[in-house]
Amino acid sequence: MEERVDGPIRAMDASVSQDMLSGGPALRPGGAAPSFNRSGSDVSLRPQAGFRGPARPEPRGFGGNFKRPEMARQPLAQPPPPAASPQTVSPKRSQPAENGTEKQSVEPLSEKEIQRKTVALAAEYYSSNDLQEAATCVSELSAGKADMAVVLKELIMDGLEAKGRQWETVMDFIFKLAEKCHCISKRDLKNALEQVLSSLPMWYADVPKAPSSISKLAAKIVAYGAISLTDLLQHICTAKPEMADGEEEDEEEMDSLVEAGLAPEIVAVVMKALKESHGLGMVLSGWFRSGKSIKDLLPSYDEDMERAVKDHGLEFLDQLQPVRANLRDAIAGKKDADEILAWMNNNVDQGIQECAALTSVVSEEVCRGAMPSGSPLSPADSVIPVLERYSCLLHRYTKTSELHQLACIRAMEKVFFERGHPKGLMACVLEEMHRKDVLPLDVLTKWQDARDDSQEHVKAITDATKLLDELRQK
Repeated sequence: MEERVDGPIRAMDASVSQDMLSGGPALRPGGAAPSFNRSGSDVSLRPQAGFRGPARPEPRGFGGNFKRPEMARQPLAQPPPPAASPQTVSPKRSQPAENGTEKQSVEPLSEKEIQRKTVALAAEYYSSNDLQEAATCVSELSAGKADMAVVLKELIMDGLEAKGRQWETVMDFIFKLAEKCHCISKRDLKNALEQVLSSLPMWYADVPKAPSSISKLAAKIVAYGAISLTDLLQHICTAKPEMADGEEEDEEEMDSLVEAGLAPEIVAVVMKALKESHGLGMVLSGWFRSGKSIKDLLPSYDEDMERAVKDHGLEFLDQLQPVRANLRDAIAGKKDADEILAWMNNNVDQGIQECAALTSVVSEEVCRGAMPSGSPLSPADSVIPVLERYSCLLHRYTKTSELHQLACIRAMEKVFFERGHPKGLMACVLEEMHRKDVLPLDVLTKWQDARDDSQEHVKAITDATKLLDELRQK
């Protein structure tokens, strides 16, 4: 096949070109060195190429480095999962409860465990004064199904038995747990106090300061509202130590607070503390409402009331007795209400005159005067005239507050129950006292709606229901 060329072929110059000496191309046509433009312009070496101007710099990245084209990220290959060993068995998971949490049975703590942990947390608190940590420990005991009354009882016992520990510090700790941390309820306080008081005759000889200290705590618990003064007095007069399982009662050793001779001291300390903090009226009202007397506090082997009153400073509890005796004589002698009021203003302390306990005494004696024992029971003939005669006396001692008005109704309940509660008597008396503006309708309604299962209250409500319903409809 014939070879052809499109143009004439020039002979190559055998001389070495400048490029060859400088490391450039080995040979060039004509052997001439290429021209070099010193002005910085770039001239193409291709035939017939023109001037291109200054060279454009390459784009640079941060730090003056040349920018490299980004490479597409390839995901790393995941290693294959290891082959499961034929001997490996996954543990069986416990089935969740219906609410999504696993059920765990918590065994209640024994009394010894409660005692040990309570003493430990008390020691930690008294040394570090870290209330938050102590509250956490108490909450953990509660979560462990510990009886919180027992926990509190152990705190009290530990405070009594510890040497060099101030009782005020112990009481302050207990009420911080109740008021600030809310990990002890009012019910816990009440139950713990009753347990400690019931067991006091068994061990107070070993802790001589116990009766006085516990009485101060009892007064604070009453003031806190965990137990009423009436309920506390009732417990003091009736409580006896509880027997442990399997133990037999020994009558000589299992004395009550009364038979142990502790009741007068406890009542005296409680009453004096409440008198200072809440006034004489509150103390006398609670004392009178309890139905107790100084004689109820004395043991069977020593019933000297005068000596007990003097030894324990209980004279202020006996102030209503002279008032009661004078009222009874004045009403039996048919003295005018104004004359009775003048005597009371001159002889009865102003603080006592404003307390609901005196309202109860006045109401009782007026009702008893209207229903002498053994007289014919005729509300229209005997009771109503007496109530009309002494209506201003009743009005004087019921106008202070709703509490005094309710005390008046309760006093009538008591007297009418003592007299056999003749049918229609309660309704007749309430209607008359409502007409005389002694007892307003809202107080009668509150009395009717009160939750009280005592026989005297139930009988009174039954007798007055029809009247009260009629008054409500007017």
